Amino acid sequence: MNWGLKITFLYLAFVAMILTLVFKASGEKVELVTKDYYAQELVHQKKMDAIRSGNEWKAHVAIAIADNTLSIAFPKQLHVEKGMINIYRPSDSALDKEFVLTPENAGFQTSTNGWPMGYYLVRITWQSEGKESIIEETIFIP
Repeated sequence: MNWGLKITFLYLAFVAMILTLVFKASGEKVELVTKDYYAQELVHQKKMDAIRSGNEWKAHVAIAIADNTLSIAFPKQLHVEKGMINIYRPSDSALDKEFVLTPENAGFQTSTNGWPMGYYLVRITWQSEGKESIIEETIFIP
């Protein structure tokens, strides 16, 4: 076997490897944090102000997991006018969950039965006295 044939085999093996990588990469599922990330970027400063406001309450809002139940307790002095609880699964957006907060409930509970094990991001957004606040916390479902 001469050098020209060896170089041709090496070149063909390299091309086959590159094509394999291209086909594997094109079939990979890519998850975005949100579908409207550009619109959310436009109101980024408003979100940062809400997080700063939420940090004042972060030590007083209790997020716990016990007996396959996710519990969120708000302090009595926090008057929630309206709000949302978003639970994000970073690896699979199909597992994201959303719940509505109302002024009547001073807490929140939901069962975690059937949720896959792993990390979730809990984002609590609420309005109190006309001011929006956000708390974000990472939890682990065992």
